Amino acid sequence: YQQETGRAGRDGLASECVLLFSWADVVTFRGIIEKSASEAGVPPETVEAAKGQLDVIARYCRGAVCRHRAIVEHFGQTHPGDNCGACDIC
Repeated sequence: YQQETGRAGRDGLASECVLLFSWADVVTFRGIIEKSASEAGVPPETVEAAKGQLDVIARYCRGAVCRHRAIVEHFGQTHPGDNCGACDIC
């Protein structure tokens, strides 16, 4: 999704990305992480890190801040303003 939003509009034309989010998917992926880790003998701190990343994704999906700003800041950069004027939040 991050790659698609980054590519969207680079040519200066209007573009659209659709984000589909369901809590059921979060629950499913959490179960997959836990089951896979248990079967593979993965250390608990690795499991917690993976679940933490899943939580980051879920927060992004239900967030109330500019989506462009959230992505840019996630990767350690600064966004020039609070509002990109183009995402579903702005």
